[in-house]
Amino acid sequence: MSFWWPGAGDGDFSSSESAAGPWILAYHRIGAGGESTGRTEAENFSDHLDVIRSCGEPVELSTLLMRVAAGTASGREVALTFDDGYREQGEWAVRAVDLGIPVTIFIPTAFPSSGRSFFWEGRSPEEAEGIKRRLREGEAVPEGRQPSDVMNWDELREVQRRGASIESHGHSHGLYSGLSFGELEQDVVRSREILKRELGVCSTVLAFPNGDWADFDSRADKVLRKAGFEYAVTGIFGTVEMTDFPYRIRRVIVTSQSADSLRALLTRGRNRAVWKRRLDRLRLRY
Repeated sequence: MSFWWPGAGDGDFSSSESAAGPWILAYHRIGAGGESTGRTEAENFSDHLDVIRSCGEPVELSTLLMRVAAGTASGREVALTFDDGYREQGEWAVRAVDLGIPVTIFIPTAFPSSGRSFFWEGRSPEEAEGIKRRLREGEAVPEGRQPSDVMNWDELREVQRRGASIESHGHSHGLYSGLSFGELEQDVVRSREILKRELGVCSTVLAFPNGDWADFDSRADKVLRKAGFEYAVTGIFGTVEMTDFPYRIRRVIVTSQSADSLRALLTRGRNRAVWKRRLDRLRLRY
């Protein structure tokens, strides 16, 4: 599930003219172990935190989005996000916040304190891809084959108390393109209601489950707006651009890339022609 970054290599941020962003970075598993190819080694992630601090301006996701909407973004903004609420994400989120890097964790609300695991857990990448195809055709979300490693609500409250922001990743982690309109509406509304009840959060940003072009459609716009969501972020590669607002905002899914590669990404985006020719050719599978 790793992917190629155009322009990867060594790079240094030297002036506002080389500002590449703004960027929203999205991580999943942190640390060694398991079969997941969407995993970032702990030492590598620690190096990534250093790069984020040295090569950009770490900001709250909400701050980044408001600046872009207002036309006041410098291009140096970097927002750090986690998807799914794995237990180690809470530990690393607190470390990042303590270093001055704001963090947003997107939670699929059916999973905390439920004992449920995600459908890809305990399955090969090929099996998981097959399930995604069937989810897009309307099948129900199956259970994972490994014990849950998602934070419970008490752990999420503690992470929130320590400074991390919590937003919605939907409820069931079903793929929205495969849901009926009623099912889609129920999933979105339910996630927001549960976050309000459990954490006191009035979520305004939703991360589409999986988040590729094939995983949502225009029906989601109406549902999100009605439910009170101001923005939605995807798993589609790119910088944060006003043309994608409010419900097609791009992120960078980060896995095993080196710190040097991340540094190049954050500082070499000024060659927009090269980037834009390739954005839609990248298909991330999470």
